[in-house]
Amino acid sequence: MSLLLFVLMSLLWTGLVAAGAEALSRRNISAQAGFAVWRSAAVLMAMPWLAAGLAAFVPDARLPLPVDVPWPDLVSTEGGAAGVDTRAQPAHAPRTFGIGQIVMFSLCIGWTARLIFAGFAHYRLHCLIQGARPAPAHMARVVRSAASQTGLAHVPAVFEIDTPVSPFVAGIFQPKLYIPTRLRDEAALPLMLLHECCHIARGDMLMRPIERSIADLLWFSPFAWIARARLDYFREAACDAAAVARTGNPIAYARALGQTARLCQVTNELPVTALFLNPKRSLPMRITALISPVPEAASRRRVVIGAALAALAAPFAIAQGFSGGPAAATADFSAAIITHPDAKITSGYGERIHPITRAPAFHRGVDIGAPFGTDILAPASGRVLMTGSKGNYGTIVELELEGSGHRLRFAQLQSYSVNVGDRVEAGDKIGEVGASGAATGPHLHIEYITDDGDIYVDPRSVGGLILIGD
Repeated sequence: MSLLLFVLMSLLWTGLVAAGAEALSRRNISAQAGFAVWRSAAVLMAMPWLAAGLAAFVPDARLPLPVDVPWPDLVSTEGGAAGVDTRAQPAHAPRTFGIGQIVMFSLCIGWTARLIFAGFAHYRLHCLIQGARPAPAHMARVVRSAASQTGLAHVPAVFEIDTPVSPFVAGIFQPKLYIPTRLRDEAALPLMLLHECCHIARGDMLMRPIERSIADLLWFSPFAWIARARLDYFREAACDAAAVARTGNPIAYARALGQTARLCQVTNELPVTALFLNPKRSLPMRITALISPVPEAASRRRVVIGAALAALAAPFAIAQGFSGGPAAATADFSAAIITHPDAKITSGYGERIHPITRAPAFHRGVDIGAPFGTDILAPASGRVLMTGSKGNYGTIVELELEGSGHRLRFAQLQSYSVNVGDRVEAGDKIGEVGASGAATGPHLHIEYITDDGDIYVDPRSVGGLILIGD
């Protein structure tokens, strides 16, 4: 699967998951149940990418990241040990990019932008709490009462800030409460502090950054951002419900919520758990949920349905990530490329020390050392796409494999015996081993290129392809 197709499938997948979560949580569901549905949805959205990351450590199951396109070839021939492909890299040659490189570049730009935005948000939070001061004694007593009601083992420290932002909790291991000065003597203060203590009791300071980072990972998907907004809403609504359960007075709590909203600003851009993270238009929804609670039986049914759907969908999400590796070749490989008894692999696919510059470099093919004039055979039926000379590659033949659309590039040939457009069968001779480009001795350089032209994979990982035969 190409990287572009993987991203497009991610868009479709996140849309389907968001539609299912929206259908389950739109009506007749409690805040806690709605939060559970959307948390599961967010995990399912990210699962293909997490699986793809895991697949990087599993042989032959890799995310289709395009390898670096080398600099155009520079012809130079060095003497020395046979079988080493030595394509040099000039300092100022232009580079070419395919669809895979463009997609990866765009993804990296988006991830970098999200990282920069997160850095600014943390910096703004740092500046905000730098001016905080310990709250008055009466506020500390209220916090102790709220901590006791929510079962907290340690009473969090409380600070005042002059900026009229929403009350919020900051810190993961030692959470602290921050309250705007204008709420100091308001009747709503005890209930709002109780709400923030519910955040601490739930562990939201740790989980919220993880949940919100899914939208950063999938920044290109609007459905991931919908999941992020729904999680923020249901998280706050769940704390509202928890606070009301401890006070038993939803009307008083709703009134306090509205009063606090009039006095404070939203803090959606801060990396904290706060009373008003979502735009204030969500406030009527929260108040309605408090005054007209949903029966727990209806919510449990929704959660059970959601859990069953998630269990069914999880294998498909994981399969998306693991299918991101090289597509299984459908070509009928029935012949070895080289059958000489002295042939051997002298340089593999991947990172290596460049034999000329002595610097680390990516080798996107496999080199087979063999004597001059050794026959090179087509491993499967196909069509000849290219012949001729290509700089550091030397004399080359490119073969399109029948049944897969993938290509094999043979380089460093001494000569070739096919022409562009010829159809070859498995076992047909296409050329002879040489050292016609940048080489330290006679060898065959082989590259395996997928059908989108962007992804070079290890020829040894292609099922059925025989590089050296008996």
